[in-house]
Amino acid sequence: NSYDGRIHSTYSPDTTSFRFASTSPNLQQIPKTSCIRDVLGVSPDSGNIMMSQDFNSLEIVANLNISKDPFSLKLFELGLDDEHSINAIQASSASLKFNPLKGLDPLNPEDLKKVKEEFPLLRGKAKAISFSMVYLGSPLGLKMSLECSEEESLGIYNAWWEAREGYKNWVNEMFQVFKTKKYSTSVGGLPILAEYTEDLEGIETLLDLFNEVNLQRRQGNKERADYLNLKVLKSFRTFINFHGQASAVLTNLGMCRLMRWRKENSLNFKCVNTIHDDLVVEVPLQDLDLIWKKQKEFMTIPYLPDQTIQMRTEAEVGYNLQYEVGKYEREGRLEILQKLNINSVNFNKTFDTI
Repeated sequence: NSYDGRIHSTYSPDTTSFRFASTSPNLQQIPKTSCIRDVLGVSPDSGNIMMSQDFNSLEIVANLNISKDPFSLKLFELGLDDEHSINAIQASSASLKFNPLKGLDPLNPEDLKKVKEEFPLLRGKAKAISFSMVYLGSPLGLKMSLECSEEESLGIYNAWWEAREGYKNWVNEMFQVFKTKKYSTSVGGLPILAEYTEDLEGIETLLDLFNEVNLQRRQGNKERADYLNLKVLKSFRTFINFHGQASAVLTNLGMCRLMRWRKENSLNFKCVNTIHDDLVVEVPLQDLDLIWKKQKEFMTIPYLPDQTIQMRTEAEVGYNLQYEVGKYEREGRLEILQKLNINSVNFNKTFDTI
């Protein structure tokens, strides 16, 4: 840019989930290992530094706050994220393929470790469950992926949903919203319109939809089966996924609050990039700690009246997009302040618990 000698991207909220898309050039999809990151930043002599604050598990936490599923909340609380081992254990109640895992507890870290180390083949098979169910897969899809009987696949399907009763209830509630109201809103009031909601009489749940697809196929009604499978089901999956994906608006809301606060207080820092769940700013060294605190505050303001899990962010700083100076949290934060010789009047040890 001839005005300031910097690279400027064009951002527009033109994606289905209302995330900002970056074009000309795309500054949102630079690989972590790319050397291009080394040259995008500020000079150490400028008196400024780059800071990124990234939401922890944004879409996962957003979905948990929406569905409030007890089992998934417990997994999150315990820090258990080995979905393949968890699904393998749960499948043991319904399938002979996973019978060796019977009696193991999906909420026990030692049992999950045992599956990973002693039953890698079964854990590998369970990946088909993980990938299918996260995209609202069908019992028939499981049957084909696992090469098992229809009875086994239905048993595994039901076991997965029974363990996640809260999520199941929310999905079925959303199916009714999809079918009757034909629109929904996500965090921040972002809207989504439902498509292909016609001719759904008698179909009340997601499983009903799968069963109707199979029935129409068996009866040779290809046009009806294709409509339900390729149009309605695809539309409903988009409808459901939107609620998690649109949580990226929390990054944009945080950015707007931060920029408003900047203007009100006549501070000299810039927002330089937003990458779905990540907000990057360029700040004067002496204001680093103050802006770190306010950015974290503005990005994690509760967005639901009954929010179960507080949003959290992790910050890192550097003179380029590799953020080579390091993580700016807890002990690392104090070390960086000392390393950069920042005598900040805004530094306060009570912030360490944030």
